[in-house]
Amino acid sequence: MPNDPDLSVGQVAARSGMSVSALHFYERQGLIHSRRTAGNQRR
Repeated sequence: MPNDPDLSVGQVAARSGMSVSALHFYERQGLIHSRRTAGNQRR
């Protein structure tokens, strides 16, 4: 991730101590948002 300022969902989960599924839940609830890469990965 040398020039990529965006974090993957897994990286956010590891840094925050939350599970990936919890982050996906919060995203569905509209509390957080992400964008999709060309490869359809959440960032």
